[in-house]
Amino acid sequence: MSCVPEPALELQRAAGSATHGELVDAVVRHSRDVIVVFDGDGLITFVSGAIEETIGWRPDDLVGTDGRQLIHPDDLADWVAHLERLVQRPAEPSSTEARIRRRNGEWIWTEVIAVNLLGDPVVRGLVGQFRDITTRKAAEDALAASEQRFRSLVQNGFDLVAITDRSGKLKYISPSCESVLGYPPDLWYVDVDVDAATVFDRAGVSRFVHEDDVHLVNCAVLAIAERPGAAERVRCRFLDAGGGWHWFECVFTNQLGVPGVDGYVANCREVTDTVEAIDALVEQEAKFAALVRYSSDLIVVIDPTGMPSYVSPSIEHVLGFTAYEFMGPDPLKLALNGPINPWSERFRDALAEPGVQRTSLLRTRHANGQWLDLEVRATNLIAEPAIGGVVFHIRDVTDQRIARAELERRALHDPLTDLPNRALLWDRLAHSLAASARRFTAPAVLFVDIDGFKTVNDTLGHDVGDQLLVQIAWRLGELRRRSDTAARLGGDEFVILLEDISDRREAAEIGQRVCDAIAEPFSFHAATIAISASIGVVYAGDHRKCTAETLVRAADAAMYQAKKLGGNRVEVARSI
Repeated sequence: MSCVPEPALELQRAAGSATHGELVDAVVRHSRDVIVVFDGDGLITFVSGAIEETIGWRPDDLVGTDGRQLIHPDDLADWVAHLERLVQRPAEPSSTEARIRRRNGEWIWTEVIAVNLLGDPVVRGLVGQFRDITTRKAAEDALAASEQRFRSLVQNGFDLVAITDRSGKLKYISPSCESVLGYPPDLWYVDVDVDAATVFDRAGVSRFVHEDDVHLVNCAVLAIAERPGAAERVRCRFLDAGGGWHWFECVFTNQLGVPGVDGYVANCREVTDTVEAIDALVEQEAKFAALVRYSSDLIVVIDPTGMPSYVSPSIEHVLGFTAYEFMGPDPLKLALNGPINPWSERFRDALAEPGVQRTSLLRTRHANGQWLDLEVRATNLIAEPAIGGVVFHIRDVTDQRIARAELERRALHDPLTDLPNRALLWDRLAHSLAASARRFTAPAVLFVDIDGFKTVNDTLGHDVGDQLLVQIAWRLGELRRRSDTAARLGGDEFVILLEDISDRREAAEIGQRVCDAIAEPFSFHAATIAISASIGVVYAGDHRKCTAETLVRAADAAMYQAKKLGGNRVEVARSI
């Protein structure tokens, strides 16, 4: 069986029996390259059959057309210049590269070898032989890009790259040596004694290395000297042009015998920031440990099984017992010194939500029995290797909560009598009116004004007047039911909110009892004061659409009516 391809066999047979013209025609027909003939104006006069396989066009599609329509716009200027050179140099072959448009719109790279045969009576044209080099071009471009990328990385990188030959003489150092250390590359290339004691000394760069690190570097180079491909890593300090020291992580590799290298390669990356960061981290960890040790907050880490893995020393002044006492089988119960449910709930919630931080308030007992208010922030850090548990940050907020409660109380109470003030009265009255819409009872308002109080102030002084107001407030507080509110509006004016009153008659009866109670003499250290009150009463059940403001205003008007009638009496408002 013949190993010669079928087209070649046909050419062999043609060569043995055909004329010269027939032989040339067979060669053209079976060529994988595309042969195109252009006239002097650039029109296509002939295209070989390979055109259809190469770019999809049939010869009949292109003969008589302008060949420039197939050239990529970016390559057209070079193509026209190429044709002009052909015209000017008859019979001198010329080559170029250009992108050709396929029938489907794609572009392929072609290598064109052309010759001017305009003077040939048979051809009379410019003959171009087109070869598809798209694959080769892509490979060349990829190789060029790779080489350029590698060169750019080495030449412009921040790492130092150095190569020494077999004897230790420096062959190459990357330009980054100047940007990193301040020395120009030429300074590294020096004449050195090849008989020096060590390979690294023969490289002529030991003068840039810290004296404490020279031995480490020499040992690394000597360790790979007889081991092709071997590598050794070492950390050392290099001196910069300004006299400062920089830490570098250096990898020395034996690349002897590797084409293009043939030497020892040193890849050195500056790690000064890393070394300094590690030093700073060590220092920071020491500070953190001290802060935790002396912090007023309590930090507890509970592992997934519920056992404590860490307790900060502050537990003693927060909860009153030692960390040793806490490191038992049931630390949460010990901390709570009572029911465990709230703590267990926080622990379970944290287990169910890794990474989520939840803050809540819990009450627990100090070792001395005192109740504490604690702000507890629980975070599931079981996935953190350094933690491996649920972290509780616990802060004693008892004093803050007491102070906040006192501030809130002062904001809503009269500073002299400690009765609710106008703001709290209005709020309770609004709630009472809203609730009465769903019940068969309604609130009532008593407006109380002390008769002749100005005379007490003028004759006995304001201190006695204030003491009298305090005693009146105490009596009002004793007379009211648990559901009622006695408030001071200011001066000698008081208001009593009566809840769940069935009618105005019941409200008037309560008002009369208040009037009688105030009429009882008040005893002081050196005197007895007899005083009375004028009271206005309004029942909200008579005015279902009233507001807190209209109720108090109506009770105030009824109180003035009581004063007009001589005081020490109760008047009930009939309308608002």
